Amino acid sequence: CIGLTLFILGHIAVPYSGNIYPDGHPDHQGAWPADVYYAEMNSTWTDVTVNNTVANRPENDNIPDDGKFDQSAIPSDVELQVGRVDVYNMPSINPDDVVLMKQYLNKNHAFRTGAFTVQRRGLVDDNFMGYNIAITGLRNFPPMFDAANVVDNYVNGADYVTLLTAGDYLFTYGCGGGWYQGASGVASTGTWATDSLKTVFTSLAGSYFGDWDNADAFLRAPLASKSPTLINFWGGIPHWPIHYFAMGDPIGLCTKLSQNNGGLYDGNFNGAQRSIHIALMGDPTLRLHNMGMPTLLTATPTLDQTKIDLSWTAATGSILGYHIYRTDSLHKAFTLLNTSPVTGTTYQDVMPMGGQNIYMVRAVLLENSASGTYHNLSTGTISNAVNLPVPFLKIKTLLQGPYAGGGQMNATLKSKDLIPLAQPYNIAPWNYAGTENTALIPSNVVDWVLVELRSKADSTVIRGQKACFIKTDGQIVDANNNTELSFPGLSPGENVFIALRHRNHLAVLSKTALAFNNASSHNLSLPANILDGGTQLANLGDGYYGLKAGDCNANGTITVADFNIYSSQASQIAVYKAGDCNLDGNVTISDFNKYQPNTSAIAVAVVRY
Repeated sequence: CIGLTLFILGHIAVPYSGNIYPDGHPDHQGAWPADVYYAEMNSTWTDVTVNNTVANRPENDNIPDDGKFDQSAIPSDVELQVGRVDVYNMPSINPDDVVLMKQYLNKNHAFRTGAFTVQRRGLVDDNFMGYNIAITGLRNFPPMFDAANVVDNYVNGADYVTLLTAGDYLFTYGCGGGWYQGASGVASTGTWATDSLKTVFTSLAGSYFGDWDNADAFLRAPLASKSPTLINFWGGIPHWPIHYFAMGDPIGLCTKLSQNNGGLYDGNFNGAQRSIHIALMGDPTLRLHNMGMPTLLTATPTLDQTKIDLSWTAATGSILGYHIYRTDSLHKAFTLLNTSPVTGTTYQDVMPMGGQNIYMVRAVLLENSASGTYHNLSTGTISNAVNLPVPFLKIKTLLQGPYAGGGQMNATLKSKDLIPLAQPYNIAPWNYAGTENTALIPSNVVDWVLVELRSKADSTVIRGQKACFIKTDGQIVDANNNTELSFPGLSPGENVFIALRHRNHLAVLSKTALAFNNASSHNLSLPANILDGGTQLANLGDGYYGLKAGDCNANGTITVADFNIYSSQASQIAVYKAGDCNLDGNVTISDFNKYQPNTSAIAVAVVRY
């Protein structure tokens, strides 16, 4: 599933909106809880027009400027998959919502990790026959379980509480004449407080309790109960199309589909489609099919600190194998390392990152449902962190513009205090988002340059970037004046192409992929070390070469467009501008003389913008 999810966990502010009563009872017409407000990101929600105080409960009153919105329908499609777990104010079950929240999280974890299983079957208890409300169960359960594994009270005489106390059903549905704390013929909040109803996912419908922000709310009761129930929603008012759940998508996606449904799927009871009240009680990331997970994952570096060995305890079940993931921080996304499932319980990462490595292993299972097959992934087990030495390299080059002879460049911009303290490559065409900066420009600095490390397998793929300083002798140093340039995301011993960029000099690329290790020192002012070096570098005399001056727009070609930039900045004094090709802080004829011999020069394709 592709999409962003919002999990509202705890007694977070409940938005109210609209002038509605989708259950047909005008005694609570007005503003209803509207978690879709959190999920809809683009429209304006107003509080100026609705003026209604007829409801029995003051919570439903809605008048201008009261903090409750006007919108009765979702103004535009929701973008987020949103669900809420709020077990506050459930005194009939337990007045301590902290205890109830811990209980919910524990049973959530137990289900996700395969600590318990529930029979994959459905139950429908329809006490509203003739109203077409129960289609949320009747239509959705056969694609999940097959019709043969669904019981109902039309043919089978199914009773919600009787069957769920005697046995277990993965997904259940019940509807009947309702009140805030229950539904006739189905159950009540008191039932959830005293009985263990063995279902993980349920949907309940009836009058009143779709308006769920109140004491002992029936819609929230299953989540607060000791039962394994993790999900509940007011299905049928309107109908929820949740068939995607059968093929591994999360319930949050089904919620979003139901909220945005404007007629593609029928079941528009009381015109409730796209109403602001449509909400999921429960964790929106949950999926229908749980499975066992691997455990006891350990990560151990090899003696030479260049590889990391992983081992883990196998998951239960007839799995295909395992996927291996890696990150350098638990605050970042994991990256998949293998292309097909690993069939054993060991793995060696032959290209770990310099710095911190954290791994996750997930079991892969070919899941069969009534709708088809898909690859199901278990909850991941996460390793200890392994820290490897961060490799570095050293780079030298020369720039034609400020070249002074004898392998040295002028540092005029530094002497005139014109070099910015923060890297200048955060604009087009570079759009580099690095935060390199310094409180004081080091001595002998000529200017900022941008270093790129590119994949050996595909030189168009950037593996790392860093804005650095270039000094008068051509040595490139980082913002802290270190000659050892480190890139924590790369692997020790990895080979990379090196690209060098400057604000108004032609970018170059190393001829070969170079070793990225602590012994590396690369001179990229030598034609032999540069791709097409005989044409890419300027001959500075006395055996020295450097990057060609005059690419004022930094696009990789020196043309009249660069002259136009120079011309537009001509005669400016004491400036840090692209037209200043000799980097002396002034835009004069001397800069044109640097640009003109290089007209028509073109960088190699991979570094052109």
